[in-house]
Amino acid sequence: MRHPDVATVRHVYEALAVGNHSSARSILTDDAELEHHADWLDEDGLWRAVPLRFIDLHGGRILVVVREEPRNPRTPGTGLLLEPRLCCHLWTLRSGRAMALQVRPDHEAALADEGLV
Repeated sequence: MRHPDVATVRHVYEALAVGNHSSARSILTDDAELEHHADWLDEDGLWRAVPLRFIDLHGGRILVVVREEPRNPRTPGTGLLLEPRLCCHLWTLRSGRAMALQVRPDHEAALADEGLV
């Protein structure tokens, strides 16, 4: 049986995949702490997040291995080429709501920090 916190976080990525950003953001508490480079949660963000693996760390912590892909391969204005990247999103939930989201750019280090490799 899957833990309800994993199902809650999975819902975020499923909602974003179909463009339902308001549903995805509905799990956030009013004072949720989001890292500034979590722009894939916004409709006009440069990135979209494709979850590859959900890991229940227990205690309301869910680690998601993610492939972040650019919505447009070139940045507006500068034309810089953006490449897909692997990273981890670390969610902290309480009572089914997200209190914090940390983006861990080095997915291997994030997994090692949690004792998963």
